[in-house]
Amino acid sequence: MNVFRVFLDPVYILIVFTQSIMLYLFSTTTTILIDVSRDQGVSIEDEVYIFLSVSVGDVLGRIFLGSLTDAGCLTKMNFSALCFAGIGLLYAACAWIKHFIMMMVFSFFFGLFIGGLLMISPGVVTFYVEKHYLSVAIASRLVLYPPISFTQAPLIGYCRDILQSYNALFYILMGLCCTCCITSLLIPPLAKYREAKKEPLQSEMTVPLS
Repeated sequence: MNVFRVFLDPVYILIVFTQSIMLYLFSTTTTILIDVSRDQGVSIEDEVYIFLSVSVGDVLGRIFLGSLTDAGCLTKMNFSALCFAGIGLLYAACAWIKHFIMMMVFSFFFGLFIGGLLMISPGVVTFYVEKHYLSVAIASRLVLYPPISFTQAPLIGYCRDILQSYNALFYILMGLCCTCCITSLLIPPLAKYREAKKEPLQSEMTVPLS
């Protein structure tokens, strides 16, 4: 039962938050993508290409973006913050999307950033969580998504039926991206602070040899 103490670790709590929000962004965006495309004048025949663009971007993100962290160009959390910032900018640009080509560009880069985040997400857990907690930590890294997913239907319904526009929803998603971007940057110093607190405790527990 001691492995469940990982849920008391502030570093792991922040990781769970960012990765659950990542899945929330993906599921919410793909749910409304067809409606947004129709609002921007995309024909029914061309809608399939919008989802195809997301899938192509996702595959390329999984294959190539992970090499940025493997090569040491970016740390995992800086890469995560960059991807969340990119997704937030895409949401901000939705107000200027007016035709099929721009929707294809939005879909491709959204899939690209999400694919990159999905690729490094297990590695973030293994890097910042102690080994004896990993069996629970990796399996539970998206545990926050089920409760927050209950907000999706009311938000989508309110924006579609009452506001007649998804702009308010995009602003909310953009705010979540900004929050996750900042949170990702806070995780490394918080992890260092956690390790610094453990060192004095370990030295006190060390018994000198007589």
